[in-house]
Amino acid sequence: MPVKVIGKQAALGIGKPDFTRTVSSAKQRAGILLRSGQYLKMYGRNRTPADADYPLIPASPLAPGASVHLCDVETLVDMPITIPKGYTITVVSIGHTVTQDARLMAYLDSSLAYCFATVEGASKHYNNELVGVSTALYDPDASDAHTLDVKLFNDGLADLYGSISVVCILEAVGTSPLPTTKECQCPYCAHKQVESVHATRIMCTGCGKEYIVFDLTKFRKTP
Repeated sequence: MPVKVIGKQAALGIGKPDFTRTVSSAKQRAGILLRSGQYLKMYGRNRTPADADYPLIPASPLAPGASVHLCDVETLVDMPITIPKGYTITVVSIGHTVTQDARLMAYLDSSLAYCFATVEGASKHYNNELVGVSTALYDPDASDAHTLDVKLFNDGLADLYGSISVVCILEAVGTSPLPTTKECQCPYCAHKQVESVHATRIMCTGCGKEYIVFDLTKFRKTP
């Protein structure tokens, strides 16, 4: 039942009258909730050592001083990518785990370079971008097509192993939906073939080996 306080209420605690329990809260990473016309895009690269238990996964070290383009996880085709007229793309998060000193560089339209990260070897890093690199910052109406490239550089003294991921949101600005097919590239023989955007297990028509790609078309939000 309601309680009427007559006169002064004794302070419970320090600094303020306390009429209830204090609810604790914590900060957490921002989630993703895609609106109509928005699409999740992911680009990454794995550099893996040899493992006798998994002979079908070849060793792929990145030599000292070398660099490599990230690839589209839905097709395995290397960047750079083209963002068509009528769309904007925005980087929302970056994650990487590497064994050597490294740099992650982004290039927009071959005229703007942006350093996403410089990291020490044996480190792990995740960054949620509050204001991410975006074509909307200088072409908000998406009146032109643009190119985006992201590269990993090994600045260490030995072969680099690890994983890199860059998460983006592609957004339509008054334009038609994206295509229903995608061109996938075989990681074994580099053969390219057209598949449905929903395909995840691809049987290469070039070398006959199967490989896996992502399907992000139905992704709407994080928990």
